[in-house]
Amino acid sequence: MYKSIRFLSLLAGVLLTGGVYAQTITVGTASGAPGDTVTVPLNWDNGGTDYRTLQFDVDFPLANLPSVDTTDCPLPPFDSGDYIQKSCDQRAAPNEDQVRLGLLRLAGGIPSGKLGDLSFTIANDATPGNLTLSVTGVVIEGDPTPIIVNGSITVTAAPAAAYTSNPAPGLLDLGSVIQNAGSISSDLSITNSGATGTTLTGTCSETADPGNVFSISNGAFSVLQGAAADTVTVSCDSAGAITTHTGTMECTHNGDDAGEASPAVYNLSCTITAGPQPAYGSTPAPGATISMSAANEGDAIANETVVIDNIGDDGTTLSGTCSVSGDTEITLAGGAFSVVQGGATSTQTLSCDSSAEGEFSATLSCSHNGSNIASPAGYTVNCSVGPLRPAVFASNPPDGTSVDISGGTGVVVGDAAPEVTAQISNDAVAPAQDLDISCSVTGDAAISVAPDLSGGALIPAGSSASATFSCATDTAGTFTATFSCEYVTDTSGEVPVGGTATWPLSCEVRDPKSEVTPDPAGGTTLTERADPGGTAQFSVMFDEIADEGVDGSVDCSLDDGTNFSIDTSLPAAVPAGGSLTVTVTGTDPADGSTSVTDTLDCTYTDTDNAEPGVQVSYPLVLEIGGDASFLVTKTFSDGTIRDVQVAISCNDGFVNADTATISSDGQDSFRFIVSDFIAGAMDCEITEEATPGYASDSCTFTDVSPGQYECALGNDANDATFTVNKVWDLTGAVGAEVDQRATITISCNNVITSVTGGTIPDYVQPRAVVVPAPNFAVRQLDGDGDIVVTVDTTDQSAVCSATETIMASGVEPMDDCDARTIAAGESSECTFTNTVFFEGIPTLSQYGLALMALLMLGIGMVGFRRFA
Repeated sequence: MYKSIRFLSLLAGVLLTGGVYAQTITVGTASGAPGDTVTVPLNWDNGGTDYRTLQFDVDFPLANLPSVDTTDCPLPPFDSGDYIQKSCDQRAAPNEDQVRLGLLRLAGGIPSGKLGDLSFTIANDATPGNLTLSVTGVVIEGDPTPIIVNGSITVTAAPAAAYTSNPAPGLLDLGSVIQNAGSISSDLSITNSGATGTTLTGTCSETADPGNVFSISNGAFSVLQGAAADTVTVSCDSAGAITTHTGTMECTHNGDDAGEASPAVYNLSCTITAGPQPAYGSTPAPGATISMSAANEGDAIANETVVIDNIGDDGTTLSGTCSVSGDTEITLAGGAFSVVQGGATSTQTLSCDSSAEGEFSATLSCSHNGSNIASPAGYTVNCSVGPLRPAVFASNPPDGTSVDISGGTGVVVGDAAPEVTAQISNDAVAPAQDLDISCSVTGDAAISVAPDLSGGALIPAGSSASATFSCATDTAGTFTATFSCEYVTDTSGEVPVGGTATWPLSCEVRDPKSEVTPDPAGGTTLTERADPGGTAQFSVMFDEIADEGVDGSVDCSLDDGTNFSIDTSLPAAVPAGGSLTVTVTGTDPADGSTSVTDTLDCTYTDTDNAEPGVQVSYPLVLEIGGDASFLVTKTFSDGTIRDVQVAISCNDGFVNADTATISSDGQDSFRFIVSDFIAGAMDCEITEEATPGYASDSCTFTDVSPGQYECALGNDANDATFTVNKVWDLTGAVGAEVDQRATITISCNNVITSVTGGTIPDYVQPRAVVVPAPNFAVRQLDGDGDIVVTVDTTDQSAVCSATETIMASGVEPMDDCDARTIAAGESSECTFTNTVFFEGIPTLSQYGLALMALLMLGIGMVGFRRFA
């Protein structure tokens, strides 16, 4: 049976002209699944006639379409001036199976087009097929018979759910649990992998449980597609028998073939075990051989460890005691242990005493309560200690070194006996064997050794023994002997290991002799400086450094002697242990020489008095000195008056002042004085601080001799720069062509040295390609640009200005190019800005021009201004 909702349309009553074709009421179509909401359009075709009233009902099956929404049935909008009544609602009485649409419009009639939408909700239990939407109860002004196009809603098949689980159907193993330790559980996650909007429902339950240990929580499930999984929990109670238990769980559901078939079957399994047990484990493993060793007796031996762990069940404790039996050199630090499974391990530490050589062994036994291996767990422990390391023979001086007891120069008869001490050492690192030595001396009786080591001596590791060699001085002569030591470094083998070390010894005992030494050494050039007309002294010292009580002698002469003289009375003795100074005076010859030379020749005795002496020579140079004076003045090319700091630097001599400040006013100067220098060998340079805008200057003097020098520092002014910029403002041109040529004339009080930018105008003669005149520059620019001139400021500051001549009319010029002063090395710039104006006056005919002339005569003058 169909219930209906009636569309009420009240359309008022002014008759219109009859239609030219049939009127049509159309109800649209839609489709959807149970539970969906679908929308059906309502359309009206007036057939070409503006009817003012329209009413009709849409009947629908209420059982399959239990809900209708007329919210989207707004009906056509009308002008605010119309008298209108509109309605679109579900009929409440007498029937509930209609929607009535009603329209009343007094002005203009009801236009063709869409009237609105009806929204229906399809019942969840609706059977797939077509549901008819019928038009009934039509009322139209003038009662024409319209064409009726009924609508329909197609009900499609309902979407289906699909069953999916994690884990998938099959074995569901809950794992292992200790008897009477509670229960263990596993979650089964059930999801709906079916169609959107579907809900998967069902129930999981046991179908077999022989041991009666399984239980199910949250057996019923309901999962919307796309929503989170539903969880079914399966548990195993540890109160059951100690064995592996099996059972079956089935989950029935409403899912289709896209998922798991119903029921989904799960084979349940869980294992109930006995109580937890500890288990013994160790690193190294039980039964291992543990070895320790030392290469030499007394060396440190690294400890070895046995790490005990509980590898049994959770919560258990492995306990026991370790002990060692065998050679007492092997000991144990540890003993009792208690290790919780998963907790800290226990470390048993084995040590070996290396104080004695030998091969040692022991057994480590560890009793325990572990269930996995027999108690006690055993380990074999070995320790090997080698013999003491050998001694290491060393000596200072080294084996084979010749020793001169008299020090290389000999000793004088009657002097104290000279001595040299040697060291024999055992350089082994303790603990080590002692070095066994036996030493003796053979040769001349004048050479002896103490102490007497012929009976042998033992030298511990890291220690040494002394042997002092001495020589008797009661008789002159050259004496020799040999000191020998036999040594043993290693006695651990059947044949001792060692060797022999020898030192050749010598000693010279002589009669007393003289030995004179000069200072400075022969061949040294002696240079002194004397003021003009003055003198200077040269000196050489001779020392007697030989045996006490023996005098030396010195005698000297000059090669020339014209300008030099010896002041010391010669020949002269040099007393034993004393010295003699020979002085020479050099005199300025007053002939303008800058230096004079001579040579001092001396003979001195350096052997016994009976032998000839040794000659040494000293070139003598007397420099004739004086002061050098440097007068410094300062000028600027343009006459600028300012203070400037000047400085002098020389490679010799003493300067009265390093720097000074002078003025460029032409009346100020400074004099640098350099004294105490070697004439002809000094170079000096005078510099000044930099002055902005001017080139710097300096003075250089080489091979300076005493005398007067002048340094005139002059500074040329740097050129000034004047830049003229040209800018066109064409915003008022309004697309018209504008002649942007401008002739720029730049004038300066000084000579213009260069011009850049622009072109030379046609009217400028070729002879003025650079500048039209020394103080003028004429250049032409076409458009924006700039012209740069440089101006000579050697004699005075530059004063420059610029003017322009433009070709175009309707231009308003502006500039800041009046005369300005530009100092040396500085710059300035100005800008010509030309703004173009147009009024847009239309072109006048000849009559218009005549009329304009009459007006100008009538009013005296007419001014035209162009505005941008």
